[in-house]
Amino acid sequence: MSPTVGTSCISHAPVIADIEIDYGNDLSNTVTIIAEVEWDFEYQIDEVAPQASSIFDNVLLGRHTVTVRDVTVVVWRSKKL
Repeated sequence: MSPTVGTSCISHAPVIADIEIDYGNDLSNTVTIIAEVEWDFEYQIDEVAPQASSIFDNVLLGRHTVTVRDVTVVVWRSKKL
């Protein structure tokens, strides 16, 4: 995917390519969000504060929403699990 060139910055619209789930037990599942390109993204699961890492530990079983945001501009992409 080519970057989007704005008037003052270059950015990538975040695309969630895959979501990997490593099933430990009910309290230690790990979710990894795989973006289509490497970029300066923030990652979020449900309403938890966004973080720089795409890896979330201790995720309980159930339905969740993961979100990826380009920190250089305000572009969000979400995907339900």
